[in-house]
Amino acid sequence: MRKYIYLFPVLVLCLVACTKKKQPVCVIDGNLVNATEGQMVYFQRFAEEGYVNIDSCKVNEKGHFCFKLDSVESVVRFVGYERNGESYHEVLFPEKGEIFVELNENGSVVKGSPENDKYTDFNGEIIGIMHVMNDIEKQLTTNTTLTEEEKTSLYTDYDRVEEEVNERIHSYIIENIQTPSGVCVLRRNRWRFEADEVANLMSAIPNYFDYYGIVEIKNYVENFKKSAVGCDFIDVVMQTPEGVTMAISEVMRDNKIVLIDFWASWCGPCRREMPHLVSLYEKYHAKGFQILGISIDEDLNAWKEAIQKLHITWPQISALSGWKCEAVDRYAVMAVPAFFLIDVETGKIVARDIMGDELDQKLAELLK
Repeated sequence: MRKYIYLFPVLVLCLVACTKKKQPVCVIDGNLVNATEGQMVYFQRFAEEGYVNIDSCKVNEKGHFCFKLDSVESVVRFVGYERNGESYHEVLFPEKGEIFVELNENGSVVKGSPENDKYTDFNGEIIGIMHVMNDIEKQLTTNTTLTEEEKTSLYTDYDRVEEEVNERIHSYIIENIQTPSGVCVLRRNRWRFEADEVANLMSAIPNYFDYYGIVEIKNYVENFKKSAVGCDFIDVVMQTPEGVTMAISEVMRDNKIVLIDFWASWCGPCRREMPHLVSLYEKYHAKGFQILGISIDEDLNAWKEAIQKLHITWPQISALSGWKCEAVDRYAVMAVPAFFLIDVETGKIVARDIMGDELDQKLAELLK
């Protein structure tokens, strides 16, 4: 009988030890603004096929959700949700402790850990500067009473603010390239750097980082080098606004110089450059100059309307798939407008991303 008296406390201690739960290393405590009870929120990673769900959670009646992680790594993760047919994915960097997330399609916030705080503050700074650019662009596109002098002044302001954005993004990436947030910002802004500079930055990224965006950056560098000055042009097939299949090579027939213009109807800088392209087309077309517009639009009607309104008379093609376009990938286009000047006789790219007076001078040189 005495044996059982002594054994009982030992059994109780054993049961307590065996059932003790492991405490999470990271807790993601969040709120979805304007949520409906039972709406799903997803903890995600980014892969070749897009955003992949790792975990999911239903929000309660107050929009609250929570994810608990048993471990953290140097990774880039996302918290995603859907609303009105649109998908939203807010970047998050798992770190020890508690991370607070407020999801809002008008601007989300992720705070509570060093990496997330740093990135959120930087992102807020960039968004603030971008608002200034958007306001200038809105004035240029909607204010029909502007004089030429006022337009020139606004263009100067726009370029100055854009340079400020570029400098801030460059410095953040260079200072943080060995952290997940630095790599994330590089992935989204790789087009702001020369390919060789991106390759150099890539060499500083730790090998243990788990983020498919790194693969995307490598692919971008490779495609940029394949579409650089001196390389052969890359033939791509798409459809005209009338639905007729057309290849880049078809436009090159009976011409000497072809300018490939990547643009979109919604792109302010593209529309700003279009009158100059119209002028160059009228000036050099008879000498063998042709333009091919490649639109990254998704809306056929918006594309057609812009063609008419901007007085575009040269050939146009598009996949109407936005940025998910073969030509965009193969020519390493990350921003529009983007220009590629091709010498038809050699099939070589002789200039990339030149515009304005520089493009005029180059055409005069090639078509003299």
